[in-house]
Amino acid sequence: MPRQSQSISKEGIGWQYCTMIDRDRRKTKCNFCGKQMHGDGITRLKHHIAGGQLQGISHYNKVSPQIKRQMQDHLVKKEVGERKRLIRMQH
Repeated sequence: MPRQSQSISKEGIGWQYCTMIDRDRRKTKCNFCGKQMHGDGITRLKHHIAGGQLQGISHYNKVSPQIKRQMQDHLVKKEVGERKRLIRMQH
């Protein structure tokens, strides 16, 4: 898989709620609680806020219900889009 360019826009939903650490997109800090995440950066942050199912992620329970729901909806849409893409690739 090609490596993502550092010039990719940081205007997505997840970047509204986190800060990049050391100019590395794989390292993020939650703007709500300050928790730092390393590895899969923005995806882990999205699950942290949404209360998602990724293993090894602590959930931030004090986020407003509106933001939590917004992040959950985003993750569902992203998952559906990925499933459709994989189905198209199989045919």
